[in-house]
Amino acid sequence: MQTVDQEVWRIASEMQYLAPTLSTWLDSYVRKSGMDDLVRVTPGCIGERAYAALREALLEQPRRHVWYHDHGWHLELRKRLLGFLQRRLQRQILANGHGLEALAEDLLAHDVGV
Repeated sequence: MQTVDQEVWRIASEMQYLAPTLSTWLDSYVRKSGMDDLVRVTPGCIGERAYAALREALLEQPRRHVWYHDHGWHLELRKRLLGFLQRRLQRQILANGHGLEALAEDLLAHDVGV
């Protein structure tokens, strides 16, 4: 069974305008102060198409609150930034009527702080 995050990226990879959508969300991202762990994102984690779209959106332009490093074989970004994008994708997927019940339950649990 895939994790919820993997399922979100798998479904999102089928979106027609994934890179521009991610880019718009990156424009609105504001980093909260404090320690924030780094995570590695590889094509194996989120899928080839989603990885390409994320990379394209990140490389489009520099943004004040968006820190990342492209290592060639993986992207390194802040954990909260990745979480922000995944939750936005999850909401979009559910708003469009796609996704499994597990995605809705996970989002509800996140929203109420469980």
